This record gives sequence, structure tokens and C-alpha cells, in this order.
Amino acid sequence: MTHWPYPRILAHRGGGTLAPENTLGAIRLGAEMGFKGVEFDVMLAGDGTPVLMHDRTLKRTTRARGEVAHTSYAELARLDAGSWHGKGWHGERIPRFEDAAHLCRSLGLWVNVEIKPAYGFERFGIPPAVTVNVRQLLVQFAGGWRASRPAWQDIADGQDVAAVHRLAGAAERAVEAPTANDSRARRSIARFRFPDALWARLVYDVLLAVGRGGDPATTVEVLVPIYFARVASLVVESRRLGPDQTEALVDRQVRAFMAAKPRLVARWKTEVASRPGADDGR
Repeated sequence: MTHWPYPRILAHRGGGTLAPENTLGAIRLGAEMGFKGVEFDVMLAGDGTPVLMHDRTLKRTTRARGEVAHTSYAELARLDAGSWHGKGWHGERIPRFEDAAHLCRSLGLWVNVEIKPAYGFERFGIPPAVTVNVRQLLVQFAGGWRASRPAWQDIADGQDVAAVHRLAGAAERAVEAPTANDSRARRSIARFRFPDALWARLVYDVLLAVGRGGDPATTVEVLVPIYFARVASLVVESRRLGPDQTEALVDRQVRAFMAAKPRLVARWKTEVASRPGADDGR
């Protein structure tokens, strides 16, 4: 694998938790703090203008009512998107993607743009339904875990390794029925869950392993079977959820990663940043 030429650590939503997310002020703060790259979310406003916004609704970051996809940019531009974060950010606006792109270019920032769904624009084309073979995902998880478990002993905490091993056993039992139509197999598969917090810790453990000098390709490869399990779990759990419930499910996963972040940062400082010749990843 060739050297990764881009920033390894990005300022989340512009300025992390130190600024109102997805604003020009947040992007400027990220640059001032020394970050060479930022991440932000883009969604379509009611008139089709791409704007920086994470949530489907306006309530959390502007205290206004309504949905982004049902509100024109002219209306969005009048909203205060900063005061919710603190008095010092009063008057910060919802920027257009065009404005954010120009700012990032002027600051020399690399950008990761996350496209958010704009409910209400389905009229422009509804994608076909995707069929996911959950049983096959669990088969791949169980078989892949057997092969990758020894490597995980050097990557993750022993209790987490044991937890994944139990989940692999549950997956193996769920798919051992002779046919996918077996009612017991269907019930077992429907009960399969891969915990949010466990998934977050394991992803961070892989990042730490790479940071300590592990080969990126082979280290990330051991995460693939667990990724299959996580996808299977999400498909099973979200199969009958509506848009709001699905969004809540995704937010729950985000909270799990945020909750595990202090552990990652603390370990990064002691296990990675303190290594001779290491940089801060920015």
C-alpha cells in the first residue's frame, strides 16, 4: 500500500466540538488550530441549493422549525446557526456548499464531504431496493473470525476479543440450519446484534494498530469479517424502520464513537504520538 498523501486527522464538521458545526466559522477555527483537512455535511435545501447541514430538521442547530429539504436557501440564510453553541457564535449562518468550498480552497484545506439524504427529493429518482443476504454476511463473519482471531489478540482488549468470539459463535449457530428458510434460522438471524460500543472500540483499535506501525493493508483486513457482522446487525435492526427511526439509529452509532473517542485520544498520545519520529496526524 502506498503512502497516504492526505491528512490522517480531520476537523469534524469544520471545528469539532469547539465551534457550531458545519459553519464557515467552524472551518476557519479548524484551520487556525492547525488542521490540514476538514469534514462537513452537505444536504439539498428546498430550492435545490447544496448547503452545509447534518440534520434533516432545523431544530437542533438553529432552533427553527421545519425541514431543510422543505426550506429555500433564502430562508435558511436568515437563520442563526451559531447561538446554540454559545453567545460568541451569534449570527453564524448556514453556508452554501459553494461558499465552504471557496473558503477551504483559500485556506488550503483538504475536504471530506459527506452527502446527507434530503427527504423530499425522491421525486428525482427513487433508487431500487437493495436485497442484502444477511445469512451470507454472518457466514463470512464466522469463517473470517476463525482466521483473524489470532491477529486480534495483539490489537484489541481481551474482553472485546472474547465478546466478538461469542458473537461469532452465535452467528455460526444461526446459519447452521440446512436452508435459509428454516424458521429457527430466521429467528436466530433476526435476533443477531453487534453492539455499537464494541464496533466503535474495535475500529479505533485498528487505527491505533496502524498508528503503532502495523501494515495498513493487513491490519485493516482483519476488520473485514467484523464489518460483515456489523452490516448484518444494522440490516436486521433497521429492516422495518422509517426515516426518522433510521436516522436515530445512525445517530446512536455516532454517539458510540464519540463516547469511545477519549479512550482513543488517550491511547494515541501514549502509544502513537510519543513514538520517535511520529507526527500528530494533522
